[in-house]
Amino acid sequence: MAGKALEEATSAWDQYGKDEREESKKSAKIALEFLNPSIEEAPFEKQTVFFAFTEDMADE
Repeated sequence: MAGKALEEATSAWDQYGKDEREESKKSAKIALEFLNPSIEEAPFEKQTVFFAFTEDMADE
């Protein structure tokens, strides 16, 4: 899924550079659709660098 998201995001960036704004928006939305399930499935891991950071802070 991440690979497909990257392909779509790269396409969106290229289209944006060519001033193809509508096509760029469509590609960006597709990339986001590929990423959403990955983000929701990723486990929350407490970071050692920001040890005071908690999961409830991630929603803000």
